Amino acid sequence: MAATGYRFGYEMLMINGLLTFLGLWMSSFGAKPEASVHADGDKVGKW
Repeated sequence: MAATGYRFGYEMLMINGLLTFLGLWMSSFGAKPEASVHADGDKVGKW
C-alpha cells in the first residue's frame, strides 16, 4: 500500500490493457504485408 493509501485495482487492469494494445498496434506497423494468391496461382505482394 502506498503512503497515500491508494490501492490499485481495476484501474491498473484497464491501463495495462491499454498499454498492451498500443504496444501491439505500434509494433504492427513494421510487419510485412501478407501475399495474396490469385486464381491462376501467382502470388502478389512485396516479397
